Amino acid sequence: MTVTDIDGGLRERKKAQRRLALHEAAVELFEKNGYDATTVAQIAASAGVSPRTYFSYFPTKEAALFAPLDDAISSLEEALATPPAEGDVLSFLREQVMEMSAHGGPLGPHASRVLDALAAEHDHIVGHALRYLDRIGQALSRALRTELGSADDDALPDIASAAAIAALAASMPVGHDFPHKGTRPSRPSATSVEEIQRDLDRAIEFTRAGLAAMQ
Repeated sequence: MTVTDIDGGLRERKKAQRRLALHEAAVELFEKNGYDATTVAQIAASAGVSPRTYFSYFPTKEAALFAPLDDAISSLEEALATPPAEGDVLSFLREQVMEMSAHGGPLGPHASRVLDALAAEHDHIVGHALRYLDRIGQALSRALRTELGSADDDALPDIASAAAIAALAASMPVGHDFPHKGTRPSRPSATSVEEIQRDLDRAIEFTRAGLAAMQ
């Protein structure tokens, strides 16, 4: 290992620590003051950085709230880009999602509760959350296309991916259970890893059955 490698590793760790500090500051301030009353300047000050530094990490105020989830989805996208050595893509997705779901998920229980409360009042928070499902869907579609050897104009991978992601969204709701501001969920969210695993297994079996019927 060279000095350059060590310096690079230290810089990356420092960046990761600062990113986490901004996330934690955003969660605390959003919970204490609400979304509208919290400013980027306040989040930055709480984390000990300038607003300019904040924007070098996050493009918007709400982005800091999602930081650990964003990191987790980026890792999942990278993982799906490489076909699994054993098993199929859907089984691989299940393993990755279950790993992400452990210990309260990427955001953790506290930040997840804050996110749910904000999603009940702010549609754009829901939209931001749902973009992560879209990213997973696109990555899964590409992985399925490679696994199935599908042509570029074959819609089957996209259809299978859409079904899997719809079921995933239902088993791990992030704000989409709040159809109108100020309302409460129409049904309880999945609250345990066991419930998520059960629903995800059903989703994967449904998707596999659909793939088998259409091939």
